[in-house]
Amino acid sequence: MNKQKGFTLMEVLMSLMLMTTVVLMLVEQRLKTRDLINHLIWRIHGSQFLDQVDEALYIGENRLPLPPSNYHFDIRQSQKKIILNVTWFKKSQSIIRSYNLDAN
Repeated sequence: MNKQKGFTLMEVLMSLMLMTTVVLMLVEQRLKTRDLINHLIWRIHGSQFLDQVDEALYIGENRLPLPPSNYHFDIRQSQKKIILNVTWFKKSQSIIRSYNLDAN
């Protein structure tokens, strides 16, 4: 019987398939990580804006800060509650804060 040296075609194809699978998984993970980081950046900017509005309301300032571009700000006030809402991505993402106005 003749012994052959080297890899068979099946071994080469299996190793290529394994390498391709690993590379595709790494690329997908990188894209998901980038999307998550972008989402967190948008959320951080929205939260910082709401912090500025909170501070302006706390000190009784007449003019509230303007929202950053691509953000929409809404404030609603009733007798007992004030609701601050900032949205982005065509109103698909938002942060809502509400405060009771009772003087307890």
